[in-house]
Amino acid sequence: MNILVNGKLRMISLKHIESFRLDERAKTILREKVKQTEISVKKLSELTDGAISYGYMNKIVYGQIDVISGEKLMCLLDILNIDLEEIFDSSVAYVSSR
Repeated sequence: MNILVNGKLRMISLKHIESFRLDERAKTILREKVKQTEISVKKLSELTDGAISYGYMNKIVYGQIDVISGEKLMCLLDILNIDLEEIFDSSVAYVSSR
């Protein structure tokens, strides 16, 4: 993935991204995709095999989460069959553990 870090465009591996900031566009796309699938929030949570609790999933679906871990987001995108690029319009937040 290409990402802007400290004013420079760099290619980084998704495994180095600890969290993502969900802007309103990303939240809307996630909410609409869940609505289209007609999967309940509870069932969606169960499909993550414990990676995302029901309460946290509920907050994601209803747009109450602004920052989400890379692991949780990738799990949700996989279940919903969404590409990462589909929900972000160059608004990815890079958080380094350095």
